[in-house]
Amino acid sequence: MVGHFDPTIPHLINNGLMGQIMNTLVDPSIELSGQDRFAHRAKADDKPDREIAFAISIFNVIFPLFPDKLPQYHGKYGSISYLALRKNYPCARLHATRAIGICAMFGGDQFKASARGSILILYNVMSNGRSTLCDTAVASLGKIYEFHRDCISDPEMVEKWLNFLPLKHDFNEARYAHGLLVKLIQRSDEYLFGSNNKNLPRIISVVKGILSGPDRLGTEEAITQMIDFVEKHRAWKS
Repeated sequence: MVGHFDPTIPHLINNGLMGQIMNTLVDPSIELSGQDRFAHRAKADDKPDREIAFAISIFNVIFPLFPDKLPQYHGKYGSISYLALRKNYPCARLHATRAIGICAMFGGDQFKASARGSILILYNVMSNGRSTLCDTAVASLGKIYEFHRDCISDPEMVEKWLNFLPLKHDFNEARYAHGLLVKLIQRSDEYLFGSNNKNLPRIISVVKGILSGPDRLGTEEAITQMIDFVEKHRAWKS
């Protein structure tokens, strides 16, 4: 989710400051694309964690507002985010995890080459236990599935994503992930439900968990659809 619009952002973009910030973090002479971004070492190795976190956080606000700017910086933006997660920088890792989701949403074909590698990185983040960071990783994983469904060849990723729901630590990411769950339910997504509807009990349990939570994290439309789903499966023993 994007926060309040910062009036300084158009100034930052129009005066070329985006490139200046990015080039201080990643060597502009290195062209990174696809899996190459995992092999190259960026100048960011020598940058303090907080400086990297600050830079990524700026782009995390800019690119959802101005997605047409992402293609120019996609390789470097992704590279510095992956690096922060591989190095497990404590200040930068949350912003870097969110950046993967933003790349998935707005990166188009540029993101596809690194989709599988991104999934593995997010799995590693999620393995650290439930937290705001984990919620962000789960939401980013969902964005890969939503916007790059053609990159997913088996249901394992979706089942893993489902097993981390409902989200409770980051309200914005929770609303997104729960909304995506409803979309997948509405279109009877084969990977979500699994063969012979084997995941249906888990789906019902997750939806009931969302509805029974104190905040009911989801849009009004999504909550209404969840209630209808539970009513439809009222006789099911979950």
